[in-house]
Amino acid sequence: MIQPGDVAVPTGPDSPDTEVTELAPMAGKDTMPIPDVMPEVPNPAMVTPPAEAPAPVIEPAPAQVTAPTLPVYTDLPYSLRRDLPVLRFSTYRYHDDPGQRFVVYQERRVSEQGVLGQELWLREIHPDYLVLDFRGTLFTVPR
Repeated sequence: MIQPGDVAVPTGPDSPDTEVTELAPMAGKDTMPIPDVMPEVPNPAMVTPPAEAPAPVIEPAPAQVTAPTLPVYTDLPYSLRRDLPVLRFSTYRYHDDPGQRFVVYQERRVSEQGVLGQELWLREIHPDYLVLDFRGTLFTVPR
């Protein structure tokens, strides 16, 4: 039996006329035993690739009522616009904290959900516009 570390002498047309009948171990080398059972090496062609994680499902954000969905006060019907008081605000203060938001209208400080006049309410204060309510109709006033 051939062991690791054995030296083989070539034979054939290019080899010397000496005939080798046995392999001699290499001098100074320990031989390593060959295990009875070889560990299984997986065949790369047979290995199944790991399953890919499914792509995350991105749900759309819920729709919010924003300025583009509400008309600007100049786009209101004339029948409603003619009854609107003059909308002149001397101070406009937006803050991340809704409790800190206010406008000054006709020399009065008015916060969100406050009354501006008869049938006229300040519903929301946004960085670039106000949402007002006149007789149940919501509309925006640009800053």
